[in-house]
Amino acid sequence: MATKAEKLLEQMKALKSMEVACHLTRPDVGRIVVEFVRAQGFPSATEASNFTSDVPVDGTRRRGWAVPIRRRIFNAGCDPKGFGPNDCEKAKKIKEIADAAFKEMQ
Repeated sequence: MATKAEKLLEQMKALKSMEVACHLTRPDVGRIVVEFVRAQGFPSATEASNFTSDVPVDGTRRRGWAVPIRRRIFNAGCDPKGFGPNDCEKAKKIKEIADAAFKEMQ
């Protein structure tokens, strides 16, 4: 007989593998990412903003953005499962972060 913990683990595995339709559009994800960047002290940031001049944030600092951005998208009803720190670090523009997150939701 399975223990309570084993049953819970099986439920979590089933939920994790479940296909869930996401209602967010690419513009929605872009807004979430831009709003996050603006909250970091860059009030004039747009998707076209670039990390060398418009939003001067190095890749190491951007890596830390992945979890809060993913959490905001998750709270909006979707889960960009494969989105992570590397996506934020390698981005040259804010748009690339939004693109990476949206790609993982499809």
